[in-house]
Amino acid sequence: MVVTGPYKSGKSRLLDVIASEIIKEKGFPIKIYCENANTVEDVVNSIKVDAIKSLSSVGKHLSEFEKRSIGSLKVIPKPQKALFYDVSLSRAYGLVEEAADFLLSDTPEKFLDLVSRFNQVIKPCILVYGLDNLLRLKDNNGTKAGSMIFNSTYHRLIEREQYSEFVPIIVEVQNSLHYLNAKKMSSIFDFAFTSKIENTMEQLNVYNKLFTVQEANYLIKRFGGHGGSLASIFEDMQTSYTINEASDMVLQKLNEQLKDKMTNPKHPVWYQICVSNGKVPWYNITNIKNNKKIIYKMLKTGDRKSVV
Repeated sequence: MVVTGPYKSGKSRLLDVIASEIIKEKGFPIKIYCENANTVEDVVNSIKVDAIKSLSSVGKHLSEFEKRSIGSLKVIPKPQKALFYDVSLSRAYGLVEEAADFLLSDTPEKFLDLVSRFNQVIKPCILVYGLDNLLRLKDNNGTKAGSMIFNSTYHRLIEREQYSEFVPIIVEVQNSLHYLNAKKMSSIFDFAFTSKIENTMEQLNVYNKLFTVQEANYLIKRFGGHGGSLASIFEDMQTSYTINEASDMVLQKLNEQLKDKMTNPKHPVWYQICVSNGKVPWYNITNIKNNKKIIYKMLKTGDRKSVV
């Protein structure tokens, strides 16, 4: 499954929620963080670090028999560091380490083969954060290892029916333009979209009691249903900032993001503008007049007057 959507619309949060639910059902979420990685080695290390947390959490839901079972999945168990109180979990972690290291080899597709062994006891699920960045990553030797991992895994998924393994893979991508190729990829991926909060007033005031009615109206007027902005403001208000101060900080960040995206005409934000006939609600810019000329050049359809 591919999860995509606008900036700060809850894509990563959705994957976190899925991971939590997987653990509750005695599953094993394997998280791969690509977004902030500088090298492929960083990605591999993120798998190993998060696996310690995930195995610790899922271990609380497993019986002693299940723990012993996952500890025996490694074909040739080698001595493991005492990362866990239970030696079986340490052995299971050894399997994750071995699988992750294959991503740095000439056969990165073996990562899926080793991870699939967990299917014998607990159901694994791979969650990839910021897949877009993986394609740009190199390893410490300067090799474009990120694109090699992506291409190898992609071809493996195309031929998945020929293999006995089946590990669900959920990836988060920031570039919504991947959806334009959905017809070509429909046999491999399903697409899920995060969007603005529906019934914003009810969510902010009635159901969750996050803001007063006056505060909710003020925020809706400035940010609409943009969940990322509203969540950031709520968190800042818990650390002594006023609603005005928190809102101004978020607007400043969004302004910087928007200006950065305007320097890249291939960014998916322009696709969103074009298909909306120029009627995009610009909650994340405070001085639209200074940017009219830039926006007009990017619009392919719609009435220009409807932008302001």
